[in-house]
Amino acid sequence: MLRTTTLLGACALALAVSGCSGGDGNNQASGAPTTPATKAAVFTCRGEPQVRPATIDSVFCADMGLTVTSITWQSWGDNNAVGTGTENKNLCEPTCAAGKIQHRPVTVTLSNPQDGGFSKITLTAGDGTSESYPLPNSHAGH
Repeated sequence: MLRTTTLLGACALALAVSGCSGGDGNNQASGAPTTPATKAAVFTCRGEPQVRPATIDSVFCADMGLTVTSITWQSWGDNNAVGTGTENKNLCEPTCAAGKIQHRPVTVTLSNPQDGGFSKITLTAGDGTSESYPLPNSHAGH
């Protein structure tokens, strides 16, 4: 009888310690905030993923004719990201080698996630005009 009482006591203690869990496989502590990790990134010309970069230089990997610098991100999610920055665009006049660089403030929108990275960048100027370009995916270059 003592053996049965001891066994029942041990079982009761085990249930109390385990929190009487039904074992649904969810081992998260209750009350703890859970935020899923953001998986989308923007890739450099070398194929390196970046999250919330201050500079995007992978618009035209061959000649770096368009970069966006001084980016401040307002939002960054798995489906899109929005920020503001400075577009630095080679106007290629009279030639690209001797071209003038135009600097202007833009709204930056990254979208169309594929293979873990955004594949499209849209730059919108203050006058509402916008241009969209493809971005490299997780493989280096375009």
